[in-house]
Amino acid sequence: MEKQQIISFIKAQLEQGRISSEELAALAHGFVMTLDPSGKNNAGHIHTPTSVTASVNMINTLYAIGTIIGIVGVSILISQHWAEIGFGGRIGVTLGISFISYLLAILICKSRQVMLSQTLFIIAVVLAPLGTYVLLEKMDMTFSSLSQMLTALSLFVIFAVAQYIARTNILVLILTALGTWAYYTMLTYIFSFSFYDGDLMKWATIVLGFTYVFIALGYSRRTVTTAAVNVLYALGTLAVLAAGISLGGVWDFIYIAFIFAAFYGSVYVRSQAMLIIAAGFLIGHVLKLTYRFFMASLGWPVALIISGVVILLVGYLTVQVGQRYLKKV
Repeated sequence: MEKQQIISFIKAQLEQGRISSEELAALAHGFVMTLDPSGKNNAGHIHTPTSVTASVNMINTLYAIGTIIGIVGVSILISQHWAEIGFGGRIGVTLGISFISYLLAILICKSRQVMLSQTLFIIAVVLAPLGTYVLLEKMDMTFSSLSQMLTALSLFVIFAVAQYIARTNILVLILTALGTWAYYTMLTYIFSFSFYDGDLMKWATIVLGFTYVFIALGYSRRTVTTAAVNVLYALGTLAVLAAGISLGGVWDFIYIAFIFAAFYGSVYVRSQAMLIIAAGFLIGHVLKLTYRFFMASLGWPVALIISGVVILLVGYLTVQVGQRYLKKV
């Protein structure tokens, strides 16, 4: 294949979303060809430039620190001068900064400043809800569950446009967060319950957890496994198992099937996080069942011994599964 054909192929893959700009940049940074004195490529001599990788990691770390400091600074500024800056100032430091960050992020998303673009998207999505609250307060409207749902859906559409243009990992997580916000506020609006109301919220969380996993599975089939996919697998597993462990009754035994489904799923999707979370909840569930069924008949010491043996077995099997099936190829 000629050089121009290769370039055209890569461009087509980028446009179709099969590979992202971050993945292409990581490939470019991760491997370089060494040159001989004559200026020709030495085939087979590929090495990883640790100095370049370290520099990229340092820049990414600085972006993350700068994002946190910037958000904290804006929060302190608003809290200290909330009364003095008036409505215009409040809108300026919330929706104003959010809008500018959003536009800048889109403008530079295709450049080499991918991490800076993602940082600006984070600033935009953090400040936008606060600015919406300020706007509604000025209009004498409460930030009710209906208002929050509409805000979340509006922001979802806005950042979906950004994802269509930029196709970055952070926007996948931002859209997931906004969708989750809209989902819970919709349930609150329809059923008029709080986050602490019984089984309905638990089942809603289980459904959400499975949704995370399916989103991650679909996204991973469009491109190679990314950090966003791994985060979604971990959050989905955590949501399903954390909500399921508190159902009680007959579900204590059905819940075991959920745990082993997570073990199997971790091998299928090659997710170390899913495996570790499943192992942790299996240990917790064993302790729960041991206390419930054996505490009165066998006594606390014997129940602890049984739990200890089972936990050791779970730990051993978890390590074996991780080493055998989740190794990097």
